[in-house]
Amino acid sequence: MSEPYSLYARLSFAPGAFEAFLASTPVQPSAFGDWQAWFDQHRLVGDGRVPAGLLADIDVGRVADIFDAWQRDPALGMRPIDYDAATGVCRIAMLSASENVEALLRLLAPLRGAAAWHRAEADDFIVVLDFLWGGEQLGAYVALRDGRSHLGTTVPPAHHAEAIDFLEHTLAAFEQGA
Repeated sequence: MSEPYSLYARLSFAPGAFEAFLASTPVQPSAFGDWQAWFDQHRLVGDGRVPAGLLADIDVGRVADIFDAWQRDPALGMRPIDYDAATGVCRIAMLSASENVEALLRLLAPLRGAAAWHRAEADDFIVVLDFLWGGEQLGAYVALRDGRSHLGTTVPPAHHAEAIDFLEHTLAAFEQGA
């Protein structure tokens, strides 16, 4: 039985930066040198190495195009992106992101690219966890700080609680047909 992870991201932008991020070319997976350490945490079959082809460029024009494709894919269980222009905070939730780390890499790369656009002082993050099956198993945690993104091995409790809360609201909205 497939048990897909869920994804939650909180990204904070200065005025005008969110629009610039959406209009930007997505950061490619090859721009990040820490994928192998993340793959190692998942004890993959085979040689466990990140396949070179997986780091190949994503053929898409803008970040907005990726977000639009995600929102059109009903399998992701994604509500509309929640962006508050007054605070500059963007929240993204996917109930059924994937259970496959290769697929997750393709979801994480464009989101990790937001680090170049987000507010440096913000405590932004991306978390992938088994929300629909308890929320305790970690698929990935990315902290965004100082214009960079960093894959981590643990989720701070406040980030975990925020992700669970937002995903619960997302699930409730889907259950109500919203």
